[in-house]
Amino acid sequence: MPDKLNSMRLLESRKIPYVAKTYDPSGEFHSATEAAELIGAPAESVYKTLVVLREPPKSGKPILVMIASPREVDLKALAKSLGEKKLRMATQREAESLTGLQVGGISALALLNRGFEVCIDEPALALDQIHISAGQRGVDLQLAVKDLVAVTNAKLVCATESAVVDGKRIVREGYDQIAEEYLLNRSEDSDDVKLLQELVERLPKHSRVLDAGCGAGVPICDILSRHFQVVGVDFSEAQIKLARQFVPQAEFICEDMTALTFPDQTFDAIVSYYAIIHVPREEHPQLLRNFCRMLKPGGLALLAMGRGDTPSDVNENWLGAKMYWSHYDSETNLRMIESSGLHVLWSKVVADRLDVNASHFFVLAQKG
Repeated sequence: MPDKLNSMRLLESRKIPYVAKTYDPSGEFHSATEAAELIGAPAESVYKTLVVLREPPKSGKPILVMIASPREVDLKALAKSLGEKKLRMATQREAESLTGLQVGGISALALLNRGFEVCIDEPALALDQIHISAGQRGVDLQLAVKDLVAVTNAKLVCATESAVVDGKRIVREGYDQIAEEYLLNRSEDSDDVKLLQELVERLPKHSRVLDAGCGAGVPICDILSRHFQVVGVDFSEAQIKLARQFVPQAEFICEDMTALTFPDQTFDAIVSYYAIIHVPREEHPQLLRNFCRMLKPGGLALLAMGRGDTPSDVNENWLGAKMYWSHYDSETNLRMIESSGLHVLWSKVVADRLDVNASHFFVLAQKG
């Protein structure tokens, strides 16, 4: 057990449980990815803390941004999240001068109330436990993500967006290309579609329902529109064109479902079939929180999620087009949904009609 550091004393004073690990007794510098190997932790759970500066420097506090060890900061994405025009990485000399700590040992826990704005990349919300530096090279602290966010008052940001943009481009272009082919493979009598009966039984007639990632509107929007007022959203122009043709009684909007700005408490229910799995999983926590925001109290969410731990997967020829998937495992999905403000009513695994070797994790949740 290493000697007590200020970060440890802070956690103990707040009665926050943690585990300290010493992985380099010589105190030499290791990258966060190397540190993950040394402590035997998944790289995505080991977060490095970087110093980022506003431009001009006197325009605001320096920023401590925590991101997963394999990732790199996307300064444009971070600036957008913070509402800043321009940011730059601090040099090693600047970082060590501002923090009083060595690079490789910089820690937000060791720098509370020291004039920094603390941020954490949104994918951290999908984790239960996180590993960060204790404020000294070679000393790592493992603690609950929720505790880290609470004690540091960290702002959730999208700081690693480059892969997100590329994944979305692949999906949008892919569905534009195979819109009609994909439509031919949908059926009303499949087990997944039959789950819609839950909403029909639970919601009053003419309730307002959002279909997020609606595709061509068949069969999901078509069935829902027989009972409810339906709004379908999809960022594939080809899919939306077909949806307007086949389900004229519903309203359709061509827009990225991760950027929806409907007013708070707009919908009685939100449905999303086979769309979240195409969103880079770094965006899943914020997507779910936005779903919750748009739901009325007591509103329902019927969501198709992934089952396995898949950071990124690309098939060069899926139904004739390149396609991208990204999702967490079932347990992580349930934790994210509950963290978003929704309460899970049930979850079940449903076979994929397009792939006999695949299945999906469906969840029905309710806003309190």
